[in-house]
Amino acid sequence: MPSVVSSGGHDERLPCAVIGAGAWGRNLVVAVDQLLDLTAVATTGSDSSARWLNESMPRVSPPVDPSTVLGLGRNRAVVIATPAASHFEIAGRALDAGLHVFVEKPVCLDVAEATDLRRRALAYDLELFVGYVYLFDPYFEALTDLTAADGVRRVDARWNRPGLRGEILHELLPHDLALLMVLLGSPLSLRHVLVNDAQRLEIDLVTSRGVTASLRYTTDASRPRLKDLDVWSGDRRFRWSPGRLDEDPSPSDRSSPWHPVALPADLRLDHASTPVEREVARFAHNAAFPGDRMVQSMDLVVGVTSIVAMVTGA
Repeated sequence: MPSVVSSGGHDERLPCAVIGAGAWGRNLVVAVDQLLDLTAVATTGSDSSARWLNESMPRVSPPVDPSTVLGLGRNRAVVIATPAASHFEIAGRALDAGLHVFVEKPVCLDVAEATDLRRRALAYDLELFVGYVYLFDPYFEALTDLTAADGVRRVDARWNRPGLRGEILHELLPHDLALLMVLLGSPLSLRHVLVNDAQRLEIDLVTSRGVTASLRYTTDASRPRLKDLDVWSGDRRFRWSPGRLDEDPSPSDRSSPWHPVALPADLRLDHASTPVEREVARFAHNAAFPGDRMVQSMDLVVGVTSIVAMVTGA
């Protein structure tokens, strides 16, 4: 994992608060507590969140109001895991207060708001990091390395998520858009919206170099849960799913078995940590060492939000 200490010293951990301790926010609370200096946890009114904190993390201070977190003098960063509609206001206030910001996806529901947050982060020289956790799967990182030389010429994405809470547009699509933008290294344009309803979403995308991507989403309870990307690079075909990467040795022969791809040594070292821990570590590293920040991560803030808005308006 990247270093999680600040540039001020080898033993100094980034003082960071967390706002939101719902189902996913709890994973972030645990990761921040393990890797950074967790200063406070703010909840947004859920009794179950407060109970979880008291029972699972008794050494953490009692939950405080979100406004209090932003005013704590020792904080240098904040992780925001609240409902999406609140992200712009909370993240904006945090940036204005001089805090590095990690915000769960979707960063915003409006392109103008995402653009404004990006502008403020750049103006203040602060990290604005969006939690696309699949980017930190070691097998996805291996896929980006394996396709770097020949580039990617086609991607097919499938995701069946039975029992999904929330909309496909905001819960699932942003993850794959971030994966594609990193994998393809190019902005995406919307070609077609084939289906867009509560149970299904089917869209086609294309890059400026003509690389196509088809994305298919369902919430079908009669089928098993599934998430994967088929990626064609040169004469090779890979299939990534969280925690796994396979290669088709004979892409032209549909009957040939897929072979698992072993992780390189450097990524095997990171595989002991979870993707959530790895993204929190990257956030802290970027905050501490501005020269290592990925401008690409800033571009994701607006790029992903823009495509979601196009699909919504199509």
